[in-house]
Amino acid sequence: MSIIVFHRFLISTATVFCAVFAVWELRIFYVDGGVAPLAIGVMFILAATALAYYLINLQRFLESKPRRPAGRSPDRKAGPEVRGRQQGESYSGPEWLNDHPAEQ
Repeated sequence: MSIIVFHRFLISTATVFCAVFAVWELRIFYVDGGVAPLAIGVMFILAATALAYYLINLQRFLESKPRRPAGRSPDRKAGPEVRGRQQGESYSGPEWLNDHPAEQ
């Protein structure tokens, strides 16, 4: 099972949960009244709609993302010099630690 298939399953489950919970809250609003169940019901209807839209258009969302080459951080420089050191040079800590006078 690929990660995309699992993602689709997870989003489907969340969509069903939001829809069922919205119906539950709206039923409570219909029976007892009150602003809180109505607000929660409307918010969960909106969440279910947004998740359904995302699930339907997931392939389009995946295709529109630019892909970065594997193993390469976007903030690293290309070439042998990396952040002020030459390739192969060891790191001895911050400069202020190495600036102490030699002990006699």
